[in-house]
Amino acid sequence: MTALRRLPRDCSGFTLPELLVATIISFLLGAGGFLFYRSQVRSLTDQSAGLDAIEGARASLDFMANEIRTAGEKPAIAGCGANCGLLTGTATTLSIGLDANGDGNTKGTNEQIGYSYNAGSKFIQRCTGNGCSGGTQLIRNASALSFQYAFDDGTATTSTPTAAQLTGGHLVRVIITVTVEASRATTVTNVTLKSSVTLRNQASVLAALGAV
Repeated sequence: MTALRRLPRDCSGFTLPELLVATIISFLLGAGGFLFYRSQVRSLTDQSAGLDAIEGARASLDFMANEIRTAGEKPAIAGCGANCGLLTGTATTLSIGLDANGDGNTKGTNEQIGYSYNAGSKFIQRCTGNGCSGGTQLIRNASALSFQYAFDDGTATTSTPTAAQLTGGHLVRVIITVTVEASRATTVTNVTLKSSVTLRNQASVLAALGAV
């Protein structure tokens, strides 16, 4: 009878503890890779949402600034009649009037424009027309809108300017601050932008330029 040949010890395969250790190591490496991938995707999402918020807020802020800059616009420096220039201004609202078509009043289309903030719905609204009725959403997911008013004597205020300051041509600049939430981010990100608008049609500004 032929004797059975014994196999070498190193050809007997893996033991159960060795398989368990290898499985645990593979699991830890896979979990680490997944967590790294998820963190990179989250970071990319946050950055993309932040950029979207900045671009949207900047475009809307530039639009607001360009319109506010036209307050009191008229074909003649002598004036455009009643309801022209900066009509009202508070810490969170502002309205302007201009005589865009040169007919001597501000009753034409888009000749009275206002901006306000709706805290409940979190959007900045633009309204037009006599009395600024109705309106459209200009910026969504907004968490704040504020206006600061600078005068020709070097002072500034965030409260409502007086009637004398509005009608006397002493208001020379409006500083707009807009804060927008990055709503698509995994964490809430606030983006704050500012724009300083010189009221080029105000009497004090025109006098400084030698126009009057």
